[in-house]
Amino acid sequence: YKGFSQPIFSGDGLDTSTILTLNEKQSKDIYIVSIFNPDSSNDTTLNFVKKFRETYKKNPDIWSSQGYDCLKLIAKVMIDAKSCDPRIVAPQLKKIENWRGVTGNHTFLENGDVTGKQHTLKTIQNNKFIYKDIK
Repeated sequence: YKGFSQPIFSGDGLDTSTILTLNEKQSKDIYIVSIFNPDSSNDTTLNFVKKFRETYKKNPDIWSSQGYDCLKLIAKVMIDAKSCDPRIVAPQLKKIENWRGVTGNHTFLENGDVTGKQHTLKTIQNNKFIYKDIK
């Protein structure tokens, strides 16, 4: 980053622990917007983080949390619909409102988009992520 001194803002492209290998000067002004905050006070998130750390001996990241939410949500919809048929499950998914996952609440719009997600701003200090929820 020789000669580059501007802040870097990113989404999930930089949302990886690999970025923690940069030295402090290189990571000083990197800001990452994420939908996962492992320090959340949400009971669902706290339980997931605890079990993940016990199992894998490391912190969960955005990808493991989204994968977990995805599987739990699809399983819920299949159970509610009493079907695994995508033609039956997909319309049911769009009816989900305020389903609580490890990445927060999930509400789907008619077109399938998720709305109302809480976002977190991640920065790096002492080779660790610092999380701050965006209001």
